[in-house]
Amino acid sequence: RACESPATCAAAKQASLAYIITRSIMYTIIISLALLNPQAEGHSWLACVDYDAGTSTCNGYARNWYRVMNGLSFSTDRGRDNRPGQDFPAGLICDQSKEARETPVTNAYDATYPMATLEVGQTVRWRWPAKNHATVGVQRGVQVFISPTPDANADAFKPAPIAEMDFSACNPRQANVDNADCQDTWMVPLDTQPGVHTLMWWWEFNEGEFYNSCADVTITAASGAPAPSPSPGSPSNQPTVSASSDFVGFVCAPVAIPSQGRFEVDISYTARGDRVIGIDVLEEGSNIATSLGRGSFQTGVSGDQTQTQTINVLMTTALPLTTNGESTHMLALWSVPLDTWNALASSGHAYPWLNASASSLAPIAVENSLRLPVSCGETSSTSAEEDSETKNALAAMATLWTLTMVGIIVYVGYRCNAFEKCGLSSGGQGKHTQIYRSNSARSSVNPVARPAASSPTENTNWSKHFDDQSGKHWWYNKETKESTWDNPFQNAAASL
Repeated sequence: RACESPATCAAAKQASLAYIITRSIMYTIIISLALLNPQAEGHSWLACVDYDAGTSTCNGYARNWYRVMNGLSFSTDRGRDNRPGQDFPAGLICDQSKEARETPVTNAYDATYPMATLEVGQTVRWRWPAKNHATVGVQRGVQVFISPTPDANADAFKPAPIAEMDFSACNPRQANVDNADCQDTWMVPLDTQPGVHTLMWWWEFNEGEFYNSCADVTITAASGAPAPSPSPGSPSNQPTVSASSDFVGFVCAPVAIPSQGRFEVDISYTARGDRVIGIDVLEEGSNIATSLGRGSFQTGVSGDQTQTQTINVLMTTALPLTTNGESTHMLALWSVPLDTWNALASSGHAYPWLNASASSLAPIAVENSLRLPVSCGETSSTSAEEDSETKNALAAMATLWTLTMVGIIVYVGYRCNAFEKCGLSSGGQGKHTQIYRSNSARSSVNPVARPAASSPTENTNWSKHFDDQSGKHWWYNKETKESTWDNPFQNAAASL
């Protein structure tokens, strides 16, 4: 509608311009923050410790599940996303406000949400919600940690994971699906001592964003597992191989191996005595007798200092390629004292770790080439350099964007002379302004009578404006703050 007076028109236009500039500043801030923070924060947790996909039944839950998740969907946000704030091994701590250890541990479970019972050598399926983060960001995968001894009185974990799974093994496998159902499997190590153990579900999303969940489980001996028989002609007092007290684990276990040929695996270890470490490729659910690929090396003595080593593994049997992306085989890592190794080798064993218990296992698929988890695909230094360069580039873009918008805002404010000379045209014609300065002879002549508030006086400046809504011109005096529909110079000119 038409303005009631030139003053209201000017005020409306000033308010419109102020609104536009305010919104521009707000959007500038939002876009700058988005550029500086390109990665979203994630969250997830362990929902089921022993999931039966065939019957969609959970046979064991994480600690205190029944207290906060009773009757709720496994993806409901109820504070299950525990954040230790640091990487393992320092971050291998159960959240004391949500998953503190009970005495006895069975107090953290009930009949509806029971504690799981697993078996040595069992392939276990775990379940967790994607929470919109499947196939998003940099994933290190879900890693599994286990307590070093059974029936302990406090929570403790081996410093290296015993298995790793694909966080994005979800249905559907796509981003931005909050309740996508994620499941993957791992195998209980063959050297696990029966008893009550604590397991930890561990996930790193992007760089330095850690999540964990704790669960107590009863692990039983393998059912129907026959004792290994001595090879023909071997002496009856053949030495046996016990589980190693020295540490050995995968540095970054592959998620897929080539179907044939050779590939390399990095491991870390400590050896207080000279040992032989070996790797076997096994079919899931099989035993060492069906090894499909092997590699080994002799450690020497490292003492308590952790060492790293690359083991070259030779495939002895060509394997069919995995078609559905799920793991079909296992990498088994062994550690055998050298004297025991030599005694077994002298008794005719072609692979003297046959009687040893695996120190670490990792589920793998079979593909055309070796494939590591995303975060292990490049060297850490290269990845860190690339991340640093990307962050620096985004910071520079955000700074440039902010400076550009501030420059535009300052320029508009200057051109509009503190908003008083701007006419915002709804028809896209821009402003129509003429400036009449009082240094002419005519400006000192009194015009014919008009309302006193509108009379021009000597040494004042008048500007002419066009109002698009009414189609009329109006005048504004910057010094006296007067506005009028009447031309203050028309009568002055007529009086001459």
